Amino acid sequence: MATVRFVHADFLRLDTPVGGLADSPDWLRRLATGSVRQAVKNLIQTTIAQRADFLLIAGSVAESDEDIEAISRWLAEQFEPLQRRGIKIVVAADSPRSAGFLRNVCDIVVRPGGTIGVQHESGGSIRLQSVSATTAPDTSFTIAIGNDRGSIPPNRIVYQAAPAISKTVNADCLTANGSLKVSAGPVQSVSTQESADCGCILVEVDLPTREMQATFLATDVIRFVTEELSLPEVSTVDELVAEISRTSRSLDRRSTQTVIVDWLLQTRVTTDLRGVSDLGELNLLKRLRQFLEGGHRGFWPRSVCFSESAVLKVTSPCGVAAEEYIDVVNGCRNSSNVTGGVGQGIPSKDGSGVSRELLMGLSLLRPAA
Repeated sequence: MATVRFVHADFLRLDTPVGGLADSPDWLRRLATGSVRQAVKNLIQTTIAQRADFLLIAGSVAESDEDIEAISRWLAEQFEPLQRRGIKIVVAADSPRSAGFLRNVCDIVVRPGGTIGVQHESGGSIRLQSVSATTAPDTSFTIAIGNDRGSIPPNRIVYQAAPAISKTVNADCLTANGSLKVSAGPVQSVSTQESADCGCILVEVDLPTREMQATFLATDVIRFVTEELSLPEVSTVDELVAEISRTSRSLDRRSTQTVIVDWLLQTRVTTDLRGVSDLGELNLLKRLRQFLEGGHRGFWPRSVCFSESAVLKVTSPCGVAAEEYIDVVNGCRNSSNVTGGVGQGIPSKDGSGVSRELLMGLSLLRPAA
């Protein structure tokens, strides 16, 4: 059966540090420091495990040319297992300097927008050739790098590798019309703004039927996510922390990945003045991180805040003082009294949880409670 299998990756980001982890333990900072290179190693191991004919890197290997010489030497060591198995490496280089160094470690180097002809030879071997974007290669099928397929005739089998900062939303897809366009995204996220899984695309092309199947495979070591947790009502910090920790453990989908979580809490908290200060972010994070028992269980809480619709209901025997203070900070939003004192609904300010000003003020009212 005439089938071609290859792995498509976009950006390797080998000179880009992972940010957003300043308030983290040493083990997590060490993990972040090596996460991009480990993701590249995972990409190479995935290519081998999937028995691919070649590896296509459609995006840049680094953000700039500054360290390309050292990066190319490191890549030469990592690519050795691929070359030993006869797996070819195709890479796009966006500058002459990058192209010059990468030609020493890759089989084919093309410019962004270039075209690769893939020929399935008798006996099952694969022949690759770089051709002009305006030329339709006389090969089994064609890979066009970028958003433009050039002048390739519509009757040709064409896979478009469109480098992007995020993968195609539905990266797992199947087509029988001989045309498929997919973005693989980076192999590793490097900031809290990038919350999707990162990895590569396994592409299988059945030449007789013109069927192409794309399957996303994760390679990332660290993943940033924002999770919203909705709870009907809680009355103690212990209850809140236990529920967040239980949900956190459900995010640990892969033993090789650390999930960095920003929690957004949608709930109603009823407590007295003595329990208000326990709702501050620093205290909640401290309590949550204690569940890790000094080690790593696959997730790490980076931040905790309350949604804009979350409500804090304060009960206290010094109801009048608490009510007047709350009105000053948040405006007059009285609710009905509850047993034991005043009940006051406090929508969180700007989604940032219980404000420091409110915590400090209510803490000063403690002696009266």
